[in-house]
Amino acid sequence: MHQLLTDQPIERLQTIYEALPEEARRALDSPIAKALNSRLSSLAKRPISFKMKALRSFLIKQRDESLAQEILRSYFLGPRKELVTAFLDATGVAHEDGQVEDAEAQPDGKKIQGAVEALLADQSAEDVALYLDVATFQWPDLKELVEAREQLGSSA
Repeated sequence: MHQLLTDQPIERLQTIYEALPEEARRALDSPIAKALNSRLSSLAKRPISFKMKALRSFLIKQRDESLAQEILRSYFLGPRKELVTAFLDATGVAHEDGQVEDAEAQPDGKKIQGAVEALLADQSAEDVALYLDVATFQWPDLKELVEAREQLGSSA
């Protein structure tokens, strides 16, 4: 999952970071400071783009899947929860406030394309594409999901 974040342009990574709740951004300061070999106090003086390059560097070097998952979880179950719940509702996946309750539950493949089209009407294509990337990690054998993501291609 770390690759999903490290493949993002710095500007997109910054957008994700800035959308996170304050608590999540503060939690990221430690790995950013570590990547910069810097103290947390001096990190606050750095420009955000510099911090994002350091975060990307940390994720690349450490291949930190748990940190990447936490960033994506915080993003999609925080400021982008509406996107997640809309997709899950539209595809018939039972969830509690965006979190899938049953490990065996998966989206109805016949409903995925319609759900994606509806999301694209209300959400940014970048967010929809990134969410579909995350969803394909969760449901890798769901060919309709993979196809929906491929159809978005690099337009997102």
